[in-house]
Amino acid sequence: MTPDSCAAAIDRLSRDGLFWGMAEIGPDYGLVEPEDRFVARAIPARRAEFSAGRHAARRALAALERGYDAIPAGPDRAPVWPEGICGSITHSGIWAIACIGSSVRWRGIGIDLEPADPLDGDLIDEVAQPHELGGSPDRARAARCVFSAKEAVFKAQYPATGLMFGFDGISVDLSAGEARYTEAVGMNLFPPGWKNNRFSLCQAVRDDLILSLCAVPT
Repeated sequence: MTPDSCAAAIDRLSRDGLFWGMAEIGPDYGLVEPEDRFVARAIPARRAEFSAGRHAARRALAALERGYDAIPAGPDRAPVWPEGICGSITHSGIWAIACIGSSVRWRGIGIDLEPADPLDGDLIDEVAQPHELGGSPDRARAARCVFSAKEAVFKAQYPATGLMFGFDGISVDLSAGEARYTEAVGMNLFPPGWKNNRFSLCQAVRDDLILSLCAVPT
């Protein structure tokens, strides 16, 4: 994916009130405490991904006209955003992308960037139900798109709900642009306002990457 095609994918997924940033993985963008502490013992490749993700996030914060804030990672490795912000960071290949918004407007944002490679055949039935593949003749590639979509939905809901579940916990309909929880999650575990939630979902495929977005309004 080139910078132009990556920007085109972001443009397609952009919505009013969302702010994006992207960075190429490789350069040393620098980290501040306590970010640096989180990857102090990480291998160089992991540190490069983390650094690029934080740089992308700061670009998104700048677009929202927020200052230079540290974005540490919590015990679950998810980003800890500045007060009043919710967002998501993802990376694949040479790109890191961040998407943020005001928590007054959004209660969850999830993005996922994946290579547009066919999913391993042994994983297709674990990741996707037949109806989620949309009758595609290329089941392995369609399953990769479903995988990315479910990752985005999971990341959008997790900071608010704390719910962990498998791929069978979310059902996606990419043609309709929506997703929902399934009974596999355990419906007694939801905080107020989430149990019957239907998630708006969108996805863009550019060159060799898939970019998925789930943004949950307040």
